Amino acid sequence: MKIILSTRNPSKAEQIREIFRGSSFPILTLADIGIEGEAVEDGTTLEENALKKALFAHERAPQLWTMADDTGLFIEAPRVKPQPKMPYSPIFMPDGENQVWAEMTVEYENSISHRGKAFRQARVFLESL
Repeated sequence: MKIILSTRNPSKAEQIREIFRGSSFPILTLADIGIEGEAVEDGTTLEENALKKALFAHERAPQLWTMADDTGLFIEAPRVKPQPKMPYSPIFMPDGENQVWAEMTVEYENSISHRGKAFRQARVFLESL
């Protein structure tokens, strides 16, 4: 069963494909199957936005399963001109690490990140079906 990962982010796709490597679930992106556009992420929670992304892909390819995630930073700061989709990975270092996210290999990042943990659980669930 092919699965659409509702993203246009090549780094995210690479991370999740690595987690599913060797499984019977090929991970495709929106671009891989020719879906144009992106979901409108106007939810009030990360969960709502992830669901919006998954539904966006499902509505355009209902014969395939879909997955999505959403992450964010919540910083109390004065309101200034935010840049959409700014890559924060070069400036954040996880606790206990000596490298920022951008310096890590995909395999290592997957071993410690929230996304890696979540999609490993998704793989176990799908393989149990």
